[in-house]
Order: sequence, then structure tokens, then C-alpha cells
Amino acid sequence: MVKRRYSGFFGTDLEILLKGLGVEHIYAVGLLTDVCVHYTCADAHQHDYHIHVVREAAGGSSLAAHEAALAAIEYLQHGSVRKRCVNDEEKNNCDGICFDDGVKSVCGIGAILCCDG
Repeated sequence: MVKRRYSGFFGTDLEILLKGLGVEHIYAVGLLTDVCVHYTCADAHQHDYHIHVVREAAGGSSLAAHEAALAAIEYLQHGSVRKRCVNDEEKNNCDGICFDDGVKSVCGIGAILCCDG
């Protein structure tokens, strides 16, 4: 699917595809956190999806812009910003990069990178 604007929902058939697949959770990764990731997450929230951003798998135009965008996304949905586990010791202190929540989910930022379920 071709993304034409900052949000993956604007001017695309993403909503039709996600509804058709029964997706409930969207996992956002990529560049730029303060632009495309933020706009896509805001639109996903408006479409009643559960949003999740993997902090270490996204990057902003600057560290300050990245952190501000993550804070804005977290404000939309508490618990939406996740930390990736790097090793076994960290597994008790993070949410993990692979979420086994028993529901269909999509990873992506404005385009579908992978679909589980």
C-alpha cells in the first residue's frame, strides 16, 4: 500500500484492509516519530485501534522531538509506548518486542510491515 501523506490512514485503503483482517492492535515502528509515526498513531486512535510504539524501533528528527512525540502518543493511550527487550535479564522490566496478546495486530508506520493473527 502506498502512503501519500504523513498518516498511513490518509488517502489509503488501510482502514478497509485492517477492518477486513479483524485487526485490533497496531504496532508502530520507523521514522520519524514526531511526524509519520505520530500522525499514524493519532489516526489509529481515532479509528479505535489499540496503538503500541516500540520506543527503540522508532526515531525522530531529534531526540527532543522523538521524546515529545512519544509523550503525545502515550497521552492518547496510556501504556502505548513499549520498551523492547534486549536480553533475558531485561524481560522482567519491559514489554517485549513480540507481543502475544491473542488478537490480530499490525506492525507498521503508514504502511503494513507485518501482520500477525
